[in-house]
Amino acid sequence: MKRAAPSKGALRAPLWIAVYVVAMSAFESLVPEAAVTLWRAPLVAALSLALALALRKRDAFAFYGFVWPKPAALRGALYGLPLVALATANLWHGATLNFGPLETAAYVASMIGVGFLEETIFRGILFKELLRGSERSAVVVSSVTFGFGHIVNLLSGAATLDTAAQVLYAIAVGFMLSVFVLRVGSIIPCIAFHSAFNSLSAFGVEPAGTAGSLFVAGAITALALGYAAFLWRLPAAERGAEEPRRAAD
Repeated sequence: MKRAAPSKGALRAPLWIAVYVVAMSAFESLVPEAAVTLWRAPLVAALSLALALALRKRDAFAFYGFVWPKPAALRGALYGLPLVALATANLWHGATLNFGPLETAAYVASMIGVGFLEETIFRGILFKELLRGSERSAVVVSSVTFGFGHIVNLLSGAATLDTAAQVLYAIAVGFMLSVFVLRVGSIIPCIAFHSAFNSLSAFGVEPAGTAGSLFVAGAITALALGYAAFLWRLPAAERGAEEPRRAAD
């Protein structure tokens, strides 16, 4: 069954990307480093609420992939088990508690919100818009856009080499998640993966030295691209063919 276009027009991907990037970058630049972990959660919650309300206003949740995967499609995708394995990447060098209880709760809450925001924007709104063209270009453009969006981490003091590695594996993860949506037809598992991946960094031991960080980045990149290549060979999930109408956001 085709999923109808949003009743009040499609959301505009460039607008939501700009709002998200500007808001998060301004927050990281203006808020003292010691307060970032605690106060990021309210900002992410506000952005998540705004996006959820925009989706609800247009009755667009299903259109943008908020549907449960069909069992056959999920089985073909190995039940998303490679996503589960990759979600633990921040624990590959060991586990510890990086924050106090309150900061940990705030960090996890904000990372769940970030998972919702980024997957909805990049694998939902942007990807759906790009699918008006070819599937290949939609996967490539949405993934590269997602990856290069992580360059803004330089504004919060991240090292250049670490940021470059993060951009590289973020592009690979973008490929994996975009093809997953294409083949399974749902962004819900992608949100769960993204939220878990980010949240578990609150409990992970940082790799020792540059070599350790590059090893993890390389392993994530290889596994993500391998799973993306496997998924690409599967039949596409059914998706609506209706063109979404433009409307102000």
